[in-house]
Amino acid sequence: MSGTVEIPREGWDKFLSRFSEDHETQLVSVEVMGSDVGAQIEGRSLLLSGISPAEADDGSLALMFDSVDGEHLTHMVNKPTHVWVQRAPDNTDEALEIESADGTKTLVRFPPYEPGSRSDDLKGAERFARKGDDEYEG
Repeated sequence: MSGTVEIPREGWDKFLSRFSEDHETQLVSVEVMGSDVGAQIEGRSLLLSGISPAEADDGSLALMFDSVDGEHLTHMVNKPTHVWVQRAPDNTDEALEIESADGTKTLVRFPPYEPGSRSDDLKGAERFARKGDDEYEG
């Protein structure tokens, strides 16, 4: 089934577990959109490590990624209210969107598959800013 499908809340654990297994180490980009933050790209050419419930009592989700140079990123979605998956006509996953109670949306996108392109996608991939980097503001 192509198009966008909302995953019912009671099915999130099973869906996210399978989704994580199916897409582990696939290249993704992560975008965050919300009234407080605008639209921001959190990372490109990241390797998906997994998506799982966080240990918090509010049902938060932890989205885990690795960069090509070995850095690790965990993006938290607090108080998620909706989970959607967008599928291509060939039934491959194109994107995952998670909305939180405050309206902020986290979008995990998969680049279109092109045979032999994985190594090309890794060239020039972004890495997370670290202390000492000019753009680091943490």
